[in-house]
Amino acid sequence: SSNNWGVGDYYQFKLTTTGYKGIKLAWDQTGSNTGPAPFKVQYSTTAGGASGYTDFMSYTVPNNPASTPTAGASYSWSTTTPIISTSFTANLNAITALDNKSEVYFRLVCTATTAVGATSTFAVTGTGRVDNFAVTADLVIPVELVAFKAQKENSSAKLSWQTASESNNSHYNIERSANGKTFDKIGEVTGNGTTQLARNYTFMDEKPSNSINYYRLRQVDFDGKETVSKAVSVDFSGKSTARIYPSIATDKINIELNADGNAVDLTVINLLGQVVKVQKIANTEGLFTLNVGDLSKGTYMLRLVSKSGETMQKFEKQ
Repeated sequence: SSNNWGVGDYYQFKLTTTGYKGIKLAWDQTGSNTGPAPFKVQYSTTAGGASGYTDFMSYTVPNNPASTPTAGASYSWSTTTPIISTSFTANLNAITALDNKSEVYFRLVCTATTAVGATSTFAVTGTGRVDNFAVTADLVIPVELVAFKAQKENSSAKLSWQTASESNNSHYNIERSANGKTFDKIGEVTGNGTTQLARNYTFMDEKPSNSINYYRLRQVDFDGKETVSKAVSVDFSGKSTARIYPSIATDKINIELNADGNAVDLTVINLLGQVVKVQKIANTEGLFTLNVGDLSKGTYMLRLVSKSGETMQKFEKQ
């Protein structure tokens, strides 16, 4: 309850809507006979709540005595007179600016001098009262994942996903499995916190196994809550002579050979078609390291030829 009202005075309520959308308000309001009657609802998402308010709806607190012997008769509060409030609601579901916000402010603002007793203006001692101010909302899924896929890109697996909105999103743990059941973390990608904008993400797995690789996303909130996506897969079984990584290198490239014991002829070719490096690899099982530190910056093709077949893969020298 409050008295000493003036036009423009207000009740103010602060809350957070992080993780929620579809905001709705409900409250009970009344006033003494000489209290203020005309009000409006305002909202703001400006930090601190001192500015940035938008009008939403206007309403009037009615004259509502315990009994009304004469239509429109006024009354005053007392220890023996019941306080009968009127219930009001405001559905702000369409105001998406209020969704997923760390600070939201609502005001019930007095807009004129008309008193609850409609035959007069409110007095200095006129009192207004608000009870049971409540906010309801719909729970927002922390991250609205609209697409997640895995595909081959040379010898690597490229994971890509898109979100329509995010709430309190700290990061994604990238997990891989050989059987679709037991997953291990192989990387991490930073999330975008809270946003209503579509976001695109990618992750390169440069060392997939020589089989079907299963991937899933473990989305982690700032408060530690986790949500796990469905798994997607990409098949690297029966792949060619070798795979190389990283695809962007400064001094060396790792070559994982799979040539069934046959010798491999290695050739590095620039974009002009010129051969810039040639090497024969006798030991074709396991990992071989190719020095590229002597190459100029640019894009190259690496050709690997053995009796098992031929592989052409691109890499970039930085």
